[in-house]
This record gives sequence, C-alpha cells and structure tokens, in this order.
Amino acid sequence: MKFLPSIRKSTESTQNLRSDELTSTELEANMTSHVPTLQQILDRKSLPPVCLYNLYIVMRDRLRNEEILDFYLDLKHHEVLWRKYIRSLVKGGILDESDVKEGVNSVSLATKVQMFEKKITTHATTSPQSSVRASVRVTSSFIRTPDILKDHQEQIIHLHKVQEAAERITHRYVVQSAHKELVELPLKLRVDIVGNLQDQGRYDPLIFADAKAWAFNAMQHFTYSKFIDIKANGNLTQWHQIFRLCFGLSVLFIAFTVELTMLFLGWQVWGSRTWGLLPFWIAAWSLISGLTALDPVLVIVLNLRHVT
Repeated sequence: MKFLPSIRKSTESTQNLRSDELTSTELEANMTSHVPTLQQILDRKSLPPVCLYNLYIVMRDRLRNEEILDFYLDLKHHEVLWRKYIRSLVKGGILDESDVKEGVNSVSLATKVQMFEKKITTHATTSPQSSVRASVRVTSSFIRTPDILKDHQEQIIHLHKVQEAAERITHRYVVQSAHKELVELPLKLRVDIVGNLQDQGRYDPLIFADAKAWAFNAMQHFTYSKFIDIKANGNLTQWHQIFRLCFGLSVLFIAFTVELTMLFLGWQVWGSRTWGLLPFWIAAWSLISGLTALDPVLVIVLNLRHVT
C-alpha cells in the first residue's frame, strides 16, 4: 500500500540500549529546586502538578493541540521497540558490542540492520512457506548462538513490531487525511518520512528524527510556557475557575441586593448591617481566585497545592 504525503502545510555498549530513570526520592529532591524542563516532563522525571499527565490534559482541554504530544510519545515508543529489536540482534550474534557503541540511533547501526532486514525480506518472499528456515540459512554466517531458530524467531517478532509501529505512526499523523494528521508538519518532513519508509524500506527511528525534533520545538515554543503558567502558578483547573466566577457573581448580586434593601428601608441596626459585608468578602474571594486560578485557602488550610 502506497503512502501519499499531505500537500498541506552490563557492558558500556549494552547500557546505551536502556534509558535511565530517576527514583522518587531523586525526583522530589530535583523538584524542590527548580521548575522541571519540558524534556524532564516528557521523560516522566517530574512530579505533579508539572507532570506528563497534566501536560496532556492541558494540551487536550485548553490548547487543543494534543496531537503533537501523541505524535512525540508514539515516536518514543517506537524507539523503545527499536532498542528491544537491537538487543535481540545482539543476543542472537547478528550484531556485536562494537556495533552499538555509538548508540542505537547511529547511522552505521541503522545501515547494518537494514542489510539484515533486506535479506530476511528477500528470502521470505522467495519461499513463503519456509521463510523462517530460509532466513536462518541466509544469516547462518552472522549467527553464532546454538539455538538458531529460537533467536531468529525472536528477532522477526521484534522486527514486525518495529515495522508496525512505524507504519502506524505514518498512517495516523503524516499521510493526507490521517486520523490525527499534523497539518503543521512541514511538507519536506512528510515526503522524507514516506520516502524512507516506502522506497528505502527503512523502519529505524532516524527516519523520524527531524519530525521528532520539530514536535519538541513546537511544544517548547507554543505549549511549555502556557502549561507552566497554568499548573505551576495556580492550583485551580479551568472548570474550577468557571465555577468560582459564576459563584462569585451570584454572591455579589445577593450582597448588593441585601445591602441596598437595608439602605432603602432605612435599617438603622448597624450591627446587623455589618453582616451584609460577608457576602462581599466571599464574592471577592471567589472572583479573584477564579480570575487568577490561585486559591491560597486551599494551600494554607487544606495543604492542597494543585487540583488535577
């Protein structure tokens, strides 16, 4: 099936295959000193309210551009599948430790893996009924482990997962009239992705590298600062703000009604009229917190710094 780009605008080498994660104690220590960067949020190395979950909620409900975040996260998942595939190749002896010293996203590694994939594809199409057996014979010079068939099946499974993920990303975000088409994605990047996937038969993360950088820069410039203003500088959600504004206006109307009624009726008991100021204070508190998205009472009394 052809893709049509849219015309609208334990060793050191194997450690490179795994991403580092911070413990909860380290996260708390880092969060107390500074506001997390966008990269830390995307890597799930931050704590609420400035976390990946709240970033998605804000982009979906307020900014209406969650497709960019979905695209970025799908690309990261594709990279995870690629790392697993590379580990299976190293385990099967098709790649050795020197091949992954430059990292799993190096050009030399992608080229060597692509040559292996072409041999699998060629012999699988030549003899469909004995594709696995033929592929094992072709790659016998590469494989040095005793359990050849088992290792080769594992590699094919990981390869299919990588291919399916790459095709799913292209169909969902890149091609014309896709379900979550990124209309802002430059046409050149679309053409490059489709060309590498369809013509070159590549499925490595390098074909999405420029698009991933574009998505990160887009979130950095147009989303990150707004998200920080919403979540780091306030503790109310949008619906809480709307409720506070409506509640404050209602109480303010009641306060004016009571005070003006007492004034026109000539109510002289000032001790009773003083209670009419209470609705004004409640209305002012509701309106100010609704406009600023910040409620100090929740922090001081309930120790509630954020409302998800």
